[in-house]
Amino acid sequence: MPVVWYAEPNYEDVLIGRGAHGGAAVRRRVLELQWLMGLQAGPGDWVVCEQPPETGELCELLQGVQYRTAAQASRDLRSMSGMQRAEWQLEPWAWSASALRFGQEAGLVMPRISADVVRRMNSRRSWPGGELLSCSGAGPQFQLPVTVCDSTAEVESAVAELSGMDVSRWLLKAEFGHSGRNQIRGSGGELKPQERGWLEKLWAISCCVVVEPVLQRTAECGLQWQLTERNGGFEQKFLGAIGLLSGRTGNYCGSLLGDWCGGNSWWRQAVEFQRQVVRELGMQGLRGLLGGDCMLTVWQGNAVVRPLQDLNARSTMGQLARSLQTFLKSGESAVWWHYSGNCDRERIRLIAREQTGVTVRETGPCAEDSGSGSCLLIAQESSQLAGIVTNLLGDGSGFEVGQLD
Repeated sequence: MPVVWYAEPNYEDVLIGRGAHGGAAVRRRVLELQWLMGLQAGPGDWVVCEQPPETGELCELLQGVQYRTAAQASRDLRSMSGMQRAEWQLEPWAWSASALRFGQEAGLVMPRISADVVRRMNSRRSWPGGELLSCSGAGPQFQLPVTVCDSTAEVESAVAELSGMDVSRWLLKAEFGHSGRNQIRGSGGELKPQERGWLEKLWAISCCVVVEPVLQRTAECGLQWQLTERNGGFEQKFLGAIGLLSGRTGNYCGSLLGDWCGGNSWWRQAVEFQRQVVRELGMQGLRGLLGGDCMLTVWQGNAVVRPLQDLNARSTMGQLARSLQTFLKSGESAVWWHYSGNCDRERIRLIAREQTGVTVRETGPCAEDSGSGSCLLIAQESSQLAGIVTNLLGDGSGFEVGQLD
């Protein structure tokens, strides 16, 4: 069955009514991420994006992908017979209002779900993520002090409560905005002018703010799921785990692929917890790809797993990373790294030159002056990943490379 991939990687910004913002550089980055959805495309699939790329702009891994604008794809689908069109499947980044409108205008079969329901699914109000599980799968469960706030006064109270628990550093998360976006870190028992200013701007575009302690990231992982229509109901499938790399402020930097997932088992404690959440989403009408992030950390002296620190009721960067697994040979592992400038690009090339058995394959735009992009660093030995990740993240990132062994 051919698939129409509807690319909308700035979905969280769409949810809060901002769309792509920040000038030409940010718009270019959004466009690059739309093109990356081509990594999931099979022969005969289409990727719908705002502006199809020129052939020379694409890396080797994206050559041959068919890109179309929404208007072009809708026109081509409407020109088909009803029987032909029924063979096509729509797989959007998220079931947003624009994705649903596109599917309806193109005459595709659509799930019985509204954009407002999907918006609620992606809200941190619905999934604040306060649960903590024992790493052993047995023993007591813990509750992380996570507070959903609707005003600056409530945020002040939550921060003061954390201070009373000897939590020195805390995090304010907006209602929408995963991958480390739309959040700010603070310390102490009172809000500073910077944090108050951030909140005042946020209340205009967000209904709530989540306050939680800053946790030491021992390791992070994205669990990938799929919900499909089946005999009038739905079927849920666990697709696998993808290692997650975050920067100092929690921003998404890349993914770990290959043998790493098989050699680490801590994330398995989160699978059954997330399975119940995914089942609930399926009962509410969600279909397609989705993901939930989990974390290995320490709370009050106990090694614990946070089984759902972020829920993405939509496709994820981890889903794109899964598609890159097909480019790895048996026994190989890789880092899918996202860089933000040519200096970072050169650092990656230097790593590849200095380490025997490490190769680099570009996955982003080919232009040297694009200022951003991504690449796959493939290692013949999984033990080499530790050195690569340390090199990329730098000291003080909070990531313990021992989790890669």
